[in-house]
Amino acid sequence: MLIGVLRVYFHVHDAQSLKEKRMVLRSLKDRLMGQFNISLAEIGCHDKWQLGEFGIATVGTETRHINSTLEKIRQFLIIESRISIIEDDIEIL
Repeated sequence: MLIGVLRVYFHVHDAQSLKEKRMVLRSLKDRLMGQFNISLAEIGCHDKWQLGEFGIATVGTETRHINSTLEKIRQFLIIESRISIIEDDIEIL
């Protein structure tokens, strides 16, 4: 069994409060978890209203499949107009 982890640090556009940031993050989390079979948590920047950080994990038996899934998630986030990715990294455990 292999575990793939994607950490994404991003800027939230047009968020003027923590409430607006939470609405964007909740929407992203729901869409990602609905479209991909993943676990996702907000892992940082809880008190900053224009920054967010997600930790995303998936489990599988093949490195190629895990990398493919995490890369699709990364591309999904890159084209998302409400955020801009500042930094991301993938790790296979």
